[in-house]
Amino acid sequence: MNLIVESGSWKGSSLAARLPRGRRDRAAILLFLLGLLLYLPGIWWGTPLATAPDRFKPWGSDELAPLGPIAELYNTFVGRQAPYNPQYPLLGYVFQAAAMAPYLLWLLISGQFTPGPAVFPYGFQDPASALAILTILARLVNIGMGAAVPVIAFFTARLLWGRKAGLAAGALVLLSYPMFYYSRTSNVDMGALFWTALGIAVFAACLLKGLNGRRAVCLACTAAFAAATKDASYAAFAGMALALVAREARVRGPRFWKHAAAGAGAFLALYAVASGAVFNWERYFAHVWFVTHGSPTGMYFTTPASLPGYVSLIGSTAVHLGDALGLPGVLLALAGIAAALRQDRGSLWLLAPVAMLWLGVIFPVRFVLFRFVIVIAYLLALLASFGWASLAASRFRLSSLAAGVFLALSLGWSAVQAADLTYQMVRDSRYAAARWFRLNARAGDRVGYYGDPMKLPRFEAGIVTLPMPGQTVRLPFPVDERARPEFVVVAPVQPHEKDCESTMPEEICRALMDGSMGYRRVAAFRTQALSERRVVSFVNPAIQVFARKDCWPRVPARPGCQAAAE
Repeated sequence: MNLIVESGSWKGSSLAARLPRGRRDRAAILLFLLGLLLYLPGIWWGTPLATAPDRFKPWGSDELAPLGPIAELYNTFVGRQAPYNPQYPLLGYVFQAAAMAPYLLWLLISGQFTPGPAVFPYGFQDPASALAILTILARLVNIGMGAAVPVIAFFTARLLWGRKAGLAAGALVLLSYPMFYYSRTSNVDMGALFWTALGIAVFAACLLKGLNGRRAVCLACTAAFAAATKDASYAAFAGMALALVAREARVRGPRFWKHAAAGAGAFLALYAVASGAVFNWERYFAHVWFVTHGSPTGMYFTTPASLPGYVSLIGSTAVHLGDALGLPGVLLALAGIAAALRQDRGSLWLLAPVAMLWLGVIFPVRFVLFRFVIVIAYLLALLASFGWASLAASRFRLSSLAAGVFLALSLGWSAVQAADLTYQMVRDSRYAAARWFRLNARAGDRVGYYGDPMKLPRFEAGIVTLPMPGQTVRLPFPVDERARPEFVVVAPVQPHEKDCESTMPEEICRALMDGSMGYRRVAAFRTQALSERRVVSFVNPAIQVFARKDCWPRVPARPGCQAAAE
């Protein structure tokens, strides 16, 4: 199509080069502004209401904010001792802490924050508002990076296949499902995607023009930043490196290896700094142990190391990719691969990072989550733009018509799914549950729960949250009825959980549901969505509230419950 193989590298189309610079820039600016406009709604989703020591975390799983960046940098550089969070390298914490720093400085100067022991309220005079604002500031970093990713996709596809493909790639990435969740949380995944997307853009330039010293160092820098944000990023860059070796090492000989050595040196030096390894070896080795062994309570290595097990991993990955891009988008990506096989086999090198993410991350840990496939979905979106452009340029009218239909279906499907996710985040069922408790619970009431307290509705001060004994205890409630919590909240948020949390004994779940435990279900909350299947299970879970039999709500008074409490 727009690219031909010439002397071991690609010769790009001159179409993009002939376009006026202002026109190109306006498209990029528009994509960035649209990203900010679309991703900002819902940034406040699940921000903590820190009215008690167990309520300082947001609803999103594995978010760094609000205290993670502060604590990790303090323990790494100042305290230089555990506890550390071994999940991730240091760079993601640095960017989010930088966004928090001006607000923390203002709180310090105004006397609203006094550094001290890492116990609630963590030195804040008003922890409820301070931790919520810190969470939003950390999430703003990801929104900025998220809004930049479609712009990078636009430039990458335009470089490879021309302006029309670039616009299609920018739109497909802009509306893809993962962007609307991970841009709004303080997870490391969006930062890792941002640096990896930049690396893929450099990789595309290397494929077009060959590897030189400047491109080798640029690729190394993006690889170091990506791996120092999230380790799994290494696999995508390993795929790029292997592709460049396969394409150019024999043709360019010693010159290639000279540039490759410069890139490897730049990567090692920059990664050692960005990951925090040179600043605190104890923390870095704890992190290495974690990523190679997994969490003791995690899901790593749960799929059998057998042919059926690996086939199931491929199937699960395919399902997640369908969730990320939609069936029309996946079909366009397949069309892009088919077009590359027919007319531009150089484009197939974009599949090298995809293969390495499977072989270097998903297969070794024998476990796959939605966020594991974000980079794969990004690369397939690029290929989908090539598939659309190839079909649109066909001399057969039916092919060009099919191209328009599939692109419209893909963008339309993604837009509807993104709007549905945004609605569920803004109207999460826990907001309604919190309003119900404000009307029906009193100061001093106890709310029992299973699992992690971060998932619970935001309770006002005075409501006591009480963790309940788990699977190892057959009788989780005291025999004395008045010593039992007034309410029990059931809020399954994990993908494998159904009616009750996996930590709740089955007999207790049944007893709560049928009333034999002495509780009755008095409220249930679940914001209606387009589909009952939740791609991100942490958003808008089904909430059930059970009240002790003498505390069945009688608004505005509950005399029986009051007597029992006294």
